[in-house]
Amino acid sequence: MTIKRWPVLLLALLAGGCASYVADEITHSKVAKPFTVKALSTLPAALAGQAGSFCQAQLAYCVPYTLASPYTPSAQQAPVTLQWSSQQGQLTFNKVFRFPAAQAGQYHGTIILLHGHGASKESWAMTSAYFQMLGFYTLAPDLMGEGASQAPFGVGVNDAPLLNALINSERVQQLPGPVIIAGHSLGALAAVKTALISPVQGVMLFAPMRRFDEASLAVSQVFAPIRSRFVPDANILDGAQLTLERAGVSLKQTDMLNDVGELTVPVLVYGSSEDTISNLNEQQRWQAAGATRVDVQDENHLSVVAIDKTQDQAITQWLSVHFNSDKVRKK
Repeated sequence: MTIKRWPVLLLALLAGGCASYVADEITHSKVAKPFTVKALSTLPAALAGQAGSFCQAQLAYCVPYTLASPYTPSAQQAPVTLQWSSQQGQLTFNKVFRFPAAQAGQYHGTIILLHGHGASKESWAMTSAYFQMLGFYTLAPDLMGEGASQAPFGVGVNDAPLLNALINSERVQQLPGPVIIAGHSLGALAAVKTALISPVQGVMLFAPMRRFDEASLAVSQVFAPIRSRFVPDANILDGAQLTLERAGVSLKQTDMLNDVGELTVPVLVYGSSEDTISNLNEQQRWQAAGATRVDVQDENHLSVVAIDKTQDQAITQWLSVHFNSDKVRKK
């Protein structure tokens, strides 16, 4: 929120409409892409995906998406370098990852990438390139109310039926398996909810979001520390509750740790226990759910979408442990 908008917030507070104002702010918040246009322009053109939209007569809304194909750099080609950078609120990071030539094309399957709240399918472009060079197809849809989606905000819960329909569509069923669904922050909640009802073979969660009220409060403190001094915590929590009511979602439904234990597929959870927006610090609950939990203190809530050597090692080790060579690794 800019200083120019502070008078609007103060008027809302005085008028007793703070919960409505906060709910609107939560619903329509935006997060900048974690890379520059210049960095993206350095990637080979073959890594670019194709935009599409999945619609069915029985669905109320279409699902915009980007589908990208595997890419194996030639032996004569210079190493592909992936670059991420971001500075938002208290969160800053810069990552540079030179993709190891030995890993190119070593896997196959399809990765479904679900962005966090305020982001869009385009936010995954650099990360998609990493998975494409590993040998995967990538499918990045816009969640409800985000990006090009015309649907109302789904809070990661109402998204599951739409995503399930997309995964079961003829186009996606033609893509090679295993199908692994990955989500960041609120997208992690959508990934878990979708995995409960969809034929996916694995789940990757990056900085998975805490219960919605707790996450909303932490987001305010991390992304807008000055504003959070003027808006009482109670008002943020009321706004979060109103956001859920508008979506027809209960608070309990947004605690993904209630559901992770019900999954019958391998789960990788990656992030930092120091991240107050994420539930990664709930070590016992993750262990009880049987997830592979990787806690990297240097990460923050946004940096986990950017690959470095540590995250690359966590991902490839998880793939090799939980998926046999016939399913994942090319011979």
